Amino acid sequence: MEFKFSNNSYWTAIRNLRMSMFVLCISVASLGMLSHLLGITGVQETPVLIISALTILDCIIFGALVYFKKMSVGSAFMWYSITAELLQMFRIGYFTLAEGEHYGQVILANMVVSYTILLYVTFGFIQKAPSIVAFLCVVSFGFALYVHPEMFNSGTIITFVLVVMLTVLVAYVSKLTLERLQREKDEMLKTQNDLLSAFHMNKDQLLAYLQLCRNSNEDNIENFFSRLDKKSEYNLIKAVEKHQIDQKAKQTNFERKFPMLSETERDICELVMKGYTINEIAQQLGKSASNVSTVRGNIRRKFGLSPEEDLQEYIKKKVI
Repeated sequence: MEFKFSNNSYWTAIRNLRMSMFVLCISVASLGMLSHLLGITGVQETPVLIISALTILDCIIFGALVYFKKMSVGSAFMWYSITAELLQMFRIGYFTLAEGEHYGQVILANMVVSYTILLYVTFGFIQKAPSIVAFLCVVSFGFALYVHPEMFNSGTIITFVLVVMLTVLVAYVSKLTLERLQREKDEMLKTQNDLLSAFHMNKDQLLAYLQLCRNSNEDNIENFFSRLDKKSEYNLIKAVEKHQIDQKAKQTNFERKFPMLSETERDICELVMKGYTINEIAQQLGKSASNVSTVRGNIRRKFGLSPEEDLQEYIKKKVI
């Protein structure tokens, strides 16, 4: 059986964030357009009322597609934001050409609504959508400015363009950050799953094993074996028994070859023969590097080695 770590929690968090922003977006849009249709807010002219009705229909369609799982929330959010922004373009275009009283303020209010859509898709981490929505938003503003250049002062124009550009930049940086975090998480999961595959263990068994390696007290031993099935427990015991036999044979061989050495010196000799450094030997035996270095010096003295002679090569010649 192959055991793997799950990446579901990461994507669940992203989906929940997107869902929250999507529901908030279509809810606010629906309530705003409904208040317009009921005559509570806005200009009560037929073309504008039709656009409000279409906006509500837009919310219902994409909300239903997500609810009935016909489209992912990311895709639905992207296409909703684009269609909603297109409807806003028609609304702003109508007010621009209608030239009614106070329509300059109405156009500015609708530009704020267009920018709000851009904010929603930016905070929802919807890829590609911020750039498209920002482009449509700027086109609407550019059209109104072209028809009525006197309608907006230079400060308003510069502020609006800068805010839109900065929002798109934030969306782009967020996209890169999200991709980098996903790559790092994928690499970490791959490493974790490779470990599980190498040890032929599930996550709980591997964690119990690592605890046992750090501290072999009775609780950790019992915890580890309680997580193993019968087959795994049998295989582990057989492997340990074989390892003990091999280690005993090696120890007997070292005792016969180097009777003048202590048990600690023989242990260090074996690791030196395998090519371990002083720091690595100290880590394996739970000793300090200075202590290992001192013991190595004692071993060289007992062997009668000169400073030019290599300890590892000497041990290999004696043992092999």
